[in-house]
Amino acid sequence: MASSKEKKPKMKKEQMNVLLKVVMFVLFVTGAAVFSYPFISDAINNYYDQKNLAALQVETEKQNIEQLQKQKKTLRLRMRNF
Repeated sequence: MASSKEKKPKMKKEQMNVLLKVVMFVLFVTGAAVFSYPFISDAINNYYDQKNLAALQVETEKQNIEQLQKQKKTLRLRMRNF
């Protein structure tokens, strides 16, 4: 009977040890996530900003081409009227 009483506290110690390791791991992962958040957030925002800028450049280029065509058209009309 003495051996069964000795095993119970030993098992509780092992369970506490495993639980403590799990808690420490969870805290470590949480801390790493909180620490890395600004870097990850910045990288994601830069990616989306680059995509938006590329789309804006394409749109602006189309508008510039349209404006140039209109200007050429008006110049041709003015030259004919001379």
